[in-house]
Amino acid sequence: MPAARGGAITSDETTNRIPLGSRDSPSLETQRQDARRRLRWAFALALAMLGVEIAGGLLFNSLALLADAGHILGDALAVGLALGAIWLAGRPGGQQRTFGWARAEIMAAMLNGGALLVIAAVIVWRAVLRLDDDPDVAGVGLLALGLTGLAVNGIAAWLLHAPQGRSLNVRGAYYHVLGDALGSVGAVIAGIVIVATGWSTIDAVASFAIAGLIAWNALRLLCEAIDVLMETAPPDLGVEAIALRLRALPGVLGVHDLHLWTVTSGFPALSRHLEIDEITNVESVLMSAAHRLQDEFGLQHVTLQPETGALHEAMACCDFPDLSALGAFSVGHRSD
Repeated sequence: MPAARGGAITSDETTNRIPLGSRDSPSLETQRQDARRRLRWAFALALAMLGVEIAGGLLFNSLALLADAGHILGDALAVGLALGAIWLAGRPGGQQRTFGWARAEIMAAMLNGGALLVIAAVIVWRAVLRLDDDPDVAGVGLLALGLTGLAVNGIAAWLLHAPQGRSLNVRGAYYHVLGDALGSVGAVIAGIVIVATGWSTIDAVASFAIAGLIAWNALRLLCEAIDVLMETAPPDLGVEAIALRLRALPGVLGVHDLHLWTVTSGFPALSRHLEIDEITNVESVLMSAAHRLQDEFGLQHVTLQPETGALHEAMACCDFPDLSALGAFSVGHRSD
């Protein structure tokens, strides 16, 4: 019986006997395959649009277009980085990397976030210089290329919208593409204003707005990546709710040493100790806990350690760190 091997059981072991889970979510590998296909299309679109906007920016003397082209170059690199990270994350890690290369996707997201901040800073710098120069900008050409860029970037953003909700790695590339789409909107607005009023300073003003939006998305991406690296609990999973639902299982007297973290996007993991009333009930209690975790919270990679009251008192790890005051990581005996 599984509990005999060190007194712990994993949900992977229970699935050999009783199917776990009621959620029809795609597997991590299926998600990666879909993301890889969409990223390839986005990469091709980024390369095509890069050439068009560089030529247009030089031809029409538009900083907004050149700024957008610089960001498209960042897009191509970002999408390429995301593709490489997906490939690396799927490779085995060997004996020393027990989680494989899964965190490669998070590292790629951090690199993309840093690149977005650099791009935003460069755009601001160039816009400041443009305010002092105030050259003539061809409004009609700017408007035409802005509309073209909006169409292409809109398609790329649409391609990446679905997988970016599941993958922080893809989200990094998505923010690059979305920034380009917003940049194209800025170019269209600038072109209309220049054609209607001749006020060419709007080109620099649009660049400031583009830079602000890029920087905002970059900071959001970096914060999410840092949360994963710091092993923060996933925001969509309530630690206290999980502890209380486990505590409500028949035969469970307490939930201790609960840890919840994200290995990589789409791969949450959980470990905890369950204090039970009778050691003979260990398998049924653990099976019930594994079912509840997957059915209600979508958690598949879990490690459960049963313990009696005496064992709980003897194990120092249950009290380090002492988080019982938070009411989330340690839920003790029933009041009844």
